[in-house]
Parts: sequence; C-alpha cells; structure tokens
Amino acid sequence: MLLSHSKRFMFFHIPKTAGTSVRLALSEHSEPIMVLKQNFDPININQIHVKKFVSLPTDYKEFVVVREPLDRLVSVFRYGNNPSKFGTFSNFCQRMKEHYTRPFLSNFYDSQLSWIENSVTGNIKIFKLEDLSSLGEYLEIENFELPRENVNPIQIDITPEERNFCLEFLKKEYEILGY
Repeated sequence: MLLSHSKRFMFFHIPKTAGTSVRLALSEHSEPIMVLKQNFDPININQIHVKKFVSLPTDYKEFVVVREPLDRLVSVFRYGNNPSKFGTFSNFCQRMKEHYTRPFLSNFYDSQLSWIENSVTGNIKIFKLEDLSSLGEYLEIENFELPRENVNPIQIDITPEERNFCLEFLKKEYEILGY
C-alpha cells in the first residue's frame, strides 16, 4: 500500500535506534521518503547542514525513533567495539562523556538530542523504540510491523559504577526523552 502523494515524511536515522529496520519496513509500504543519517552522500544528507545548503519544503512530517539512552550506548559500544579504539567499556564511557559535550563531531556517537535539536522544520515527532505501536498510525500504514535487523548478540556486563557514570552524563537525554 503506497502512501498518498500528499503525505511526505522525513525520517531522521539515529544510529543504533532500529533505523535500518524502520527504513526496511517503510520501503514495503510507502513511496520513497527522505532519510537523514550521519554521512554526506547525496541521498543521506546530514540534517545539521540541510538548512545551510538545501531548500526543503516545509510540509514534511519529520519523525525520529529514539532508544533508551543506556541501551543505545551499550549498542553503540557493541557495534563499534574495537579494542584498539576504546578498550574497555569504562574507557568507551569516558570518551562518550567527553564527546557528548561537543555534539556532531562524528555523528555516530552523538547524543540523540543533537539529531532532534537540528530538525529541519522544528516540528519533529519522536517515537520510542520500546513502543512503536503508534508509528504505523502516524504513517497511516495498517498492520505496520518492524523487522529486527542488525541485532548484535554480544553481551556486555556493566558494573554498577559504569552504569552510574553513564546515567549521569545521559541525564539530559533521560529527562527530555521521557525515559
């Protein structure tokens, strides 16, 4: 079922928030939509630069999927875990804390809030990965189902100290995103 031509969507693909799964699910139900992610190829423009270089219509419905902040952080670590780059989860968390104070340095590791704060129209709809029941309704797609793509089976044991350290610098995400 294609969406009507009057419906246009702009999906902000925040890494490690099921963005690949969302794009796959949408491709089965809709005409192409604009997907904004962290690289600079012509199809996937980094949204912080859209306002500077691209004139976009303002009738897009913008949406983003976010994830419980600590779960996302663990997923980022599992996905990009290169011992020569980060070593331990504690080292990774320390680097992430420093990075969160300087958003949009590498995009992949940025706070989820950086993506939302740089929305194109300023009227972005936020969906939580843990409850996507209303996403299909918002997109006007009946029986919308999200496949599970890119699931990483690696388990990470987090110490209470690491957890508390991360929760402290992720506090703003928890507050603003309602987790």
